[in-house]
Amino acid sequence: MSLQGGRKRWPAPAADAPAVGNKVQVFHGKAKHTSGGLKQKDLFLNKKTGKVTSRKQSAAAKKRMSEMKRKNPALYKKWREQIHKNRNKVGRKSSRKKSQKKKKSHKKTSYKRKSHKKKWSKRC
Repeated sequence: MSLQGGRKRWPAPAADAPAVGNKVQVFHGKAKHTSGGLKQKDLFLNKKTGKVTSRKQSAAAKKRMSEMKRKNPALYKKWREQIHKNRNKVGRKSSRKKSQKKKKSHKKTSYKRKSHKKKWSKRC
């Protein structure tokens, strides 16, 4: 990973990397492109969700949201309030928090494996 122009850049795909992979593999340089044809330059890491997403799709979603705010601000405000109410009812702030809680609870229920190595005692 190197810094170019103040931002992090992942290394380019290796020559021996497989041609087709998922978005995360392509983003980290482990594959050359996705099955849909997205290359590394078309992907970025979303700061809010922590997922690798398409630049074009993200830009289109931002544009839709800004148009919704501009065209009907009252409806947008009601919609946002309803989302906050539902999230509070469920008891979470975002989907990311929920997945972190799942991981923590899963760790509590898992059992540690006992070591199968034999302890050798010194014989006199």
